[in-house]
Amino acid sequence: MPGCSRGVTSVVSTVLLVAIVVILSATLSVFALGVSDDLQNPGPYVSQSSGQLAVQDSYDGGIVRITHVSGDPIPVEEMEIAIDASDACGERERLIRLPEGGGSSGSFADSNVASGSIDDSIVSGGNRVDLGVLDSRTTNRFTAGSFLQFRLTAESCSLTDGDRVVVSVVHVPSGSVAIRQVLVV
Repeated sequence: MPGCSRGVTSVVSTVLLVAIVVILSATLSVFALGVSDDLQNPGPYVSQSSGQLAVQDSYDGGIVRITHVSGDPIPVEEMEIAIDASDACGERERLIRLPEGGGSSGSFADSNVASGSIDDSIVSGGNRVDLGVLDSRTTNRFTAGSFLQFRLTAESCSLTDGDRVVVSVVHVPSGSVAIRQVLVV
């Protein structure tokens, strides 16, 4: 029987060696292909938020306000805001390159809208509206208790009772939607 135990030992050692090689190659391939980045760096998780769409007195446009109630903070420079007002006025816009780029006045510029022209956008330049964390003069961190705000223009997006506007806060590095609010006039 001494020959039999030597045969078992070599089989066990071969199986262990193969297992170690498979585990090491799987680990190295995950890091080499970058899959681990997606697993280690998911988008921020905002567990609760609230939204409000208030029609303005002297305009047919509205003021959109999204409040971060609880969850992970999001640096404003890592955000984009998608506005889908196709139900209300047939328009969509995306606020990009945040915080606002209108200078020290706290207003949006052409560089902040995906359409390329703030004058033709459904989003106002920001005058007469507190932009919240979107204003470059603030902390620029969307954290629990903070808000972001912008105005939809009456010229490009006239709102009436029952109109619906969907606002999504997108975390650009992860490609995830951190907040999605369906707002109704």
